[in-house]
Amino acid sequence: MKIETQLRDGLVLNWALPKEVLPALPGTLRYQVHAEEGSERVIVSAVLSHFERLHWPALPWLRFSWPQMNVRICVLDEEGVPSLLIRRVLVPAWVYPGARLFGGPPVTAAQLDFPRPSNRPEAGEWLWRAACGLRFTVSAQPASPEIGTGPRLGSWERTVRYVHDRPRGYTLYPDGLRRMDVSHPPVAVWPVRAEVREADLLAACFGLAHFALPPLHSSWLVPDVRFSFELALTPRLIVPQGVPHPAASRAALREGHPDTAPRPAA
Repeated sequence: MKIETQLRDGLVLNWALPKEVLPALPGTLRYQVHAEEGSERVIVSAVLSHFERLHWPALPWLRFSWPQMNVRICVLDEEGVPSLLIRRVLVPAWVYPGARLFGGPPVTAAQLDFPRPSNRPEAGEWLWRAACGLRFTVSAQPASPEIGTGPRLGSWERTVRYVHDRPRGYTLYPDGLRRMDVSHPPVAVWPVRAEVREADLLAACFGLAHFALPPLHSSWLVPDVRFSFELALTPRLIVPQGVPHPAASRAALREGHPDTAPRPAA
């Protein structure tokens, strides 16, 4: 069954966490690590976005839209391919039954309140909120490209590609890992400066115990990506013609997910 949709206003947040604070990996996955100050660091990400106009081409008048928060970790699989481990997918309660059916265990119902920066780029600052027993709140505003706390992965463009150019995503089910192959071209991103105000929910999604998230490694906003996919098959993204923004740069995007909430278990 073919489905078409559009991802809008996707805020991408990245941190470099010490490997030793992260939970053990399932199956044959291993953390992709980077040495910094005598420690091994792992890049982890959260993507907060709107899914818009999801529909079946045979029923174009029946469309659904909702906000969604995906939490994931950069890993290598048994073949050494850069991949993502999906830790948690947070969706509104009304979306949960269908999302759980197709997305599996990482899907959790949550309260999500996300802005629309591409509709009001002149606003100057935007605020994202997520709650699921615990809370996550972050603000962001347009800024020049910059790398914060953590290992250097190369230029700004290479950092964006590092996070997004991962052709495989893995989700943990009761019977083991399941894999999804992903392919997509570059998209436009807006560099932003983000400030995390509440982080308990996100720490739970990453499976962190008694560890406070460090300052952000990097952050940006993806204003618009259209894609279609066959259920249970690989998504095929369609890149729009570009979205103007004074600080825009070209780079790559992708998506992922994770574990339980209030201690999160795509």
